[in-house]
Amino acid sequence: GAITDITERRRRKEELKQRKKELERKNDLIERAQEIASVGVWEYDTQSDEVLRTREARCLYGKPPDEDLTVEEGMSCSHPGDREAFREAIAEAKKGTPFDLELRLQVGPEETQWVRIRGEPLQEANPEGEVARIRGTIQDITERKEREGALRAAKEEAEEARREAEEAKEEAEEASRLKSALLANM
Repeated sequence: GAITDITERRRRKEELKQRKKELERKNDLIERAQEIASVGVWEYDTQSDEVLRTREARCLYGKPPDEDLTVEEGMSCSHPGDREAFREAIAEAKKGTPFDLELRLQVGPEETQWVRIRGEPLQEANPEGEVARIRGTIQDITERKEREGALRAAKEEAEEARREAEEAKEEAEEASRLKSALLANM
């Protein structure tokens, strides 16, 4: 017979099991944080033209959490008025320039939502310094844009009311001058 000491092997196996549990817990924590903040994460491989998106990023595009989009499908989800700016930002990122855009996504036939998309080019460690991947975030900012719109409308309304009050004051002053002149003539 032979006796083999497997204590070290069991210890390593237990360590791997613990690391796996910890990694699963961290991944779950990251997923929950993304849901709470309405932020998704994405990575675009410029060589293979493939995009990897987290569950929350796919949901922000109005797609089921398990359905992924190609680069072109993702671009086509952006509002027609924002597509060119999005394409230019990706083209510049491929050259090494990061971007930070606020644009609209068509998430349904009649539904548009505002998102902030940030992208950071990652250059490979090669002599040419080519951008191999672009990583970034996508965040729902619809509520913020709606609040900004409401504030802008309230500001315009207040400005209009101020102008009207100014005009009424000028009219009152003119009427007072005319009254004074009339009384002086009498």
